[in-house]
Amino acid sequence: MHYATICAIAKNEESFIREWVEYHLLIGFEHIYIYDNNSRVPISEALPEYIDSGLVTVINSSRDVDQQRIAYMDCLQKYGIQCKWMAFIDIDEFIVPKSGNDIRDILDRYIDYGGLAIHWKMFGSGGHRTRPAGGVIKNYDKVVSFDNHIKSIVQPKKVDKVFTPHSFGYKDGSFCVNEDCIPVASYQSYHISRTIQVNHYYYKSLEDFKDKIERGCATGVDRDHAAAFADFARQESQEGILDQTIQSLIEQKKSCMPTLEDICKNASVGQKSLAEFESLITDCISINKIGLALNSVRICSRYYDAPIVWLLAARVHLLAEHHTECLYYLQKLLVDVDNPLRAGAYGCLADYYQFLQNADAANSLQRAMS
Repeated sequence: MHYATICAIAKNEESFIREWVEYHLLIGFEHIYIYDNNSRVPISEALPEYIDSGLVTVINSSRDVDQQRIAYMDCLQKYGIQCKWMAFIDIDEFIVPKSGNDIRDILDRYIDYGGLAIHWKMFGSGGHRTRPAGGVIKNYDKVVSFDNHIKSIVQPKKVDKVFTPHSFGYKDGSFCVNEDCIPVASYQSYHISRTIQVNHYYYKSLEDFKDKIERGCATGVDRDHAAAFADFARQESQEGILDQTIQSLIEQKKSCMPTLEDICKNASVGQKSLAEFESLITDCISINKIGLALNSVRICSRYYDAPIVWLLAARVHLLAEHHTECLYYLQKLLVDVDNPLRAGAYGCLADYYQFLQNADAANSLQRAMS
């Protein structure tokens, strides 16, 4: 089970795709699914070590019409069951967590929703006429537009339709929200990017922009070339607003994950068995390492949604004096009358009342249990 993944469709992105993959693995995405739409240099040849390491899956795609939406639906149907979250972005889009440096920490906050909508910040060409050396992130740091378009990170089990490359249909009463948990029902919404944004390097150099226009649009819609180049000229005339959030983020991450092996370890952080997590958390409690126990519970709960996890989480949060979180997990345990761990949950609830010095409730609960 992967917690955070990406699905993308790409064509002729051999100059940029490695940087894009390495960046997103660096910030906590654990697997990337890439649909290769007849690239002149096959993506499998551009990313061999990441494919061999099990971090990237490449799927050949040769449709000419509506290829992006169909690829997204295929990815949801084939791989969604393996993923808790799946982001749908393009190769010129970089997701940037701004509160913390790991995407998984942000997604944890939205586990009760079907999807998280994140907004584009459009980065300009920076005056480059030809492709500069050093990659995209280094060379483009001026924002020319705070766009209302969103991109989505969804929980596949809560999605049943792909409306557009930006928006999805949700099932069972689920819905998409922005970072403030305000529902977003379309491919656009008022711009907000306080805690997370998408750096959209739509223009890059004039040389790269020409290549983009010539290869066509992944949605299958023909571009208006004259309008596109007029738009390029318009953004070129803007000074732009400096935004180096992503550069600072990379410096933080690379200091602790400089190699492919480090990135692999980061991506597989949750691949312990449930029994291994249970043993680790229990050991942490026994030696009073509550901070480490909390971190282990947080990671474990991303990958395993099971009663033993809820009970361990309740106990650890009680020891940490996180009363709201403790009650949340106890409620999950006690709502099911057939749950074999109900007795343990009531025991933890009695300890909760004792901790709050509510002796009457604790004693009454102990009598009821006996």
